[in-house]
Amino acid sequence: MEFADALMSWSEFVDECAEGYSFGVYEYDNDLQVRDLLELAFDGEADELLGAEEARRSIVVVDERFRRILKPGVRVPGASETWWSGAVPARGGVELVEDLEENYRTEIDLVEGR
Repeated sequence: MEFADALMSWSEFVDECAEGYSFGVYEYDNDLQVRDLLELAFDGEADELLGAEEARRSIVVVDERFRRILKPGVRVPGASETWWSGAVPARGGVELVEDLEENYRTEIDLVEGR
């Protein structure tokens, strides 16, 4: 996946979460992995690439939006140590709300119609 595509996917995922993620926890975890791809783009020599600083700033803007919609103090078990892994939005659609409750005993607010 190209960097621009990964950044767009990350931004669209964050938008979906802000509206109330409408799929289940397994889809959420899968969609969240695009952030891992963005992080890998900056491992090793990639930091030295021309435009890397601008690309990093683009990621930070989306990261900040994501952090604002997360449920504070919640991290699901088994997540990696990155700040985004294991984080859950404060609200979601029926499927995500039910999956988080059933699988992790974690409650988030329901967004009606999602």
